[in-house]
Amino acid sequence: MSLGIKAGTNTPGLGINSSDPVIDGYKTILEPYFGVVLETGLNKKWSILSEFNYASIGITKDGSQIVPQSTYSRYEFGTLVLPTHVYANFYSKITLNYLELPWMLKYYIYNNKKVNFFVNAGPSIGILLNAQVKTTGKGMIFSDVEHTKPIASINFPFNKQLEITDWFTPVNLEFQGGAGFTYQIPKGEFFANLNGNIGLFKIQTNSGDGSNNTKAITLSIGYLYHIWE
Repeated sequence: MSLGIKAGTNTPGLGINSSDPVIDGYKTILEPYFGVVLETGLNKKWSILSEFNYASIGITKDGSQIVPQSTYSRYEFGTLVLPTHVYANFYSKITLNYLELPWMLKYYIYNNKKVNFFVNAGPSIGILLNAQVKTTGKGMIFSDVEHTKPIASINFPFNKQLEITDWFTPVNLEFQGGAGFTYQIPKGEFFANLNGNIGLFKIQTNSGDGSNNTKAITLSIGYLYHIWE
């Protein structure tokens, strides 16, 4: 049995070239990823990985984009019937912070006294800790993507930071898989691991705010202390 820590970066694939117009065109940014690892050996080839990780998802967009329904649904626009999507020019950054609890099988495909190579895969539960959207800018909101039909003759301010945790489901089920290698030292080992994961369910509670599954690639390095062989 071994206990250790790891840290690295999380690169989400949530919005690039999405078929969903709400999230399409967002750029992903590197966010922190770290956690605690418990490895329980079954034999020389197989072991069980139990992890307790913090993962942050960050995406940004600047320019013309859809204004999420949750942002303007509290306003009154008289007899005007709004379309499914309305548009404006502004900068936005969406950040979701998760506590991830993966449980994976780990298989050593190559072993020697110093270097080992492995693959790992299994399910993971993601618990949403919080979510925020930060927007900056000022301008009119339009009912068409060409910005020719304003819904009101005023400039709306977009300089705000909102807690949007209730826009998303509190629990997400994911599948994770990856590969890596270890370098043995007395009483422990250093390791590097590249993982990919994909959510199995849509994360938005309101389809007007988008309809997406989480996706990410994580790269981490860490150290495992061998409690006992």
